[in-house]
Amino acid sequence: AGVAPVNPGPDRTTGTEKNPVVKYNKAAHYNVTLEVRSKEGCAASKTSVFTVNGAVPKAAFDITSPLTLCSNKAVSLTNRSTVDFGVVTRLEITWDLLNNPGIVEADEDPQPDKQYTHKYQLTANTTQSYTIRMRVFSGGNSCMHETTQTIVVHPAPESFFEVNPTAVCYNEPVNLFDRSNARTSSPVAGWYWDLGKGDIRTNQHPVKRFQDSGIQLIRLAVINDKGCISDTFTRQVEVFPNPVIWMGNKTLTVMEHTSITLSPVWVYGNNLQFNWTPVSFLGSTSTFTTVSTPLDDITYRLTVTGIGNCAVSDTIRVILLKTPVIPNAFSPNGDGIHDVWDIKYLERYPGATVDIFNRFGQVVYRSSGYSRPWDGKLNGKVLPIGTYYYIVNPKNGRPLMSGAITIIK
Repeated sequence: AGVAPVNPGPDRTTGTEKNPVVKYNKAAHYNVTLEVRSKEGCAASKTSVFTVNGAVPKAAFDITSPLTLCSNKAVSLTNRSTVDFGVVTRLEITWDLLNNPGIVEADEDPQPDKQYTHKYQLTANTTQSYTIRMRVFSGGNSCMHETTQTIVVHPAPESFFEVNPTAVCYNEPVNLFDRSNARTSSPVAGWYWDLGKGDIRTNQHPVKRFQDSGIQLIRLAVINDKGCISDTFTRQVEVFPNPVIWMGNKTLTVMEHTSITLSPVWVYGNNLQFNWTPVSFLGSTSTFTTVSTPLDDITYRLTVTGIGNCAVSDTIRVILLKTPVIPNAFSPNGDGIHDVWDIKYLERYPGATVDIFNRFGQVVYRSSGYSRPWDGKLNGKVLPIGTYYYIVNPKNGRPLMSGAITIIK
């Protein structure tokens, strides 16, 4: 007997066995001729057409997703199937062979290293196993091979948080409360807060003070004890700008029995409201400018409130320039009683001057400002008893004051 194919491709072209085995290496139509001879030398032959569609393929795939598979991320696999000759003409993937064997993803043009993805919807919020089957076909789909792999998919956590308050003023604290644990069966093991401008926090309940006004976005992702990372949950906070106020000179003086106008030097903001406190001696408490007629020293606070009820404040002190009370005598004898010439209220007058003369017109004491009363001494020695003469210039709108002062023992 002999085998004589017309087209090349088998591993041999002839054979004398009764039932030969031939391996074909190329898909094609082959004419196979069988010839038999009797002992007497008589021969007969028959030729038939034999078709080789292709080699039997080998199904194979790799799971190319991360090592930990999570329910919120698609599982990705890469086709690694091969065939000795010919091509893989069809590929079928059953993503859940045990529970949904009839749901098949088919590809009529599979290519080596081609990727396929599938996202599993867990029927319960627990870890589940799935068997993936891949079938590959060649030779006009007449040759088939399949393989399976079992994967484990963990439930992903669900990030969630609350914000209090949701609208704040510049630099006010915003409290962030993680509530993710209440929404997943796997305990949360870590937090990743994105508070904007590179401010990343990893504690569970951070506090944020925003330095910019407008809508601010807060994002949270969490990771559970299986290594699954949640999708990002986002909330927004509205931050209102604070008004700006500058009072300028922080201390003002006003003559006794007169009035003074109070107003900030500079204010910036929208929809501003004003409030002066305390109300004592004021003509108005809710205007940009007010008038005070004080009966004593007093410190006022102006609070400016803008949009979002955001407020700032500043203070200004009003010093009442009362008429200086000048004693006409004192006794610098060290007994602790009237040892110094103390001019009451003169210390309130910035830049006030005091000049004291003896009866010959010689200066025995001089000061600019009145931080310390005169002790009746000249060059460290107590002056003789007698009458001396003073000129006090309070300045600040008050006229010169002059008279006599007597040193007694």
